[in-house]
Amino acid sequence: MPVPDIILDHLSVNDRCKVVFFHDITRDTGNMIAMLQTLGLSRSEAMLAQTLGHTGSLKESAARIGLSYESARSSLKTIFSKMGIRSQNDLTAIVTRLSSVA
Repeated sequence: MPVPDIILDHLSVNDRCKVVFFHDITRDTGNMIAMLQTLGLSRSEAMLAQTLGHTGSLKESAARIGLSYESARSSLKTIFSKMGIRSQNDLTAIVTRLSSVA
């Protein structure tokens, strides 16, 4: 098996270290969604995380992807749990780091 094209390490902003391998990923809009799904998020959760990472506002992100604010808040709690993070700042940092390879 060939060595992955991209090795992204230390995604977390806390003292835990995560290593994620991505192989043969093309650079397009869906790339960020695919990477977030690889981290365990559903497609809708990945879309929210991506949008939130770029807007910084849960209310604006929810409106952009057609969710109610309360649904977005509920999904955000699930995202935090799945990714082992505790804040929107942590999520934004991860999305920003992934954006550099997406």
